[in-house]
Amino acid sequence: MRRLSFRAAAPALAAAVPALAGSAIANAQVGDRAGADIPTIVVTSQHLNEERSRIDTQTGASTSFYSVTDTASLVSALNAILGRVASCKFNVGDAPNSMTSVDQIDVFGDSTLISKDPNHANGWDYTNGTHTAIEVYGPQCDAILSGAIKNVTITFRCIIG
Repeated sequence: MRRLSFRAAAPALAAAVPALAGSAIANAQVGDRAGADIPTIVVTSQHLNEERSRIDTQTGASTSFYSVTDTASLVSALNAILGRVASCKFNVGDAPNSMTSVDQIDVFGDSTLISKDPNHANGWDYTNGTHTAIEVYGPQCDAILSGAIKNVTITFRCIIG
């Protein structure tokens, strides 16, 4: 059975540790690490599985956790989480005023214009008939998912006339 430790160094946080263990993580072991004055919560994989099952039952969702035992496994877990969060779909929303339109937008990846591409090969296109959402396709999407493109910006062009 693998044990994971979360240490609280600040006195205020250390005082909150027993409450956290009692309410958020079923059956967690709370105590001082041998020879140290840093309170530690020890949570086993079994505890995390039990908590995940409880949350899934209450919410109807499927949750998961990543076992982290060293720096490499932490980096791997964070990359997996970011990969699940990243998406190439973006909400455009409504036009901000009467001088703009959802039909007249520009999409930028890190300040570089991404071309509109109705063929969905390398660029962006609307995902719905109301033009309130877009999806980026091809290498541009790959760059977003990999983190090479960090910021996607959608701007509304001003309608003149």
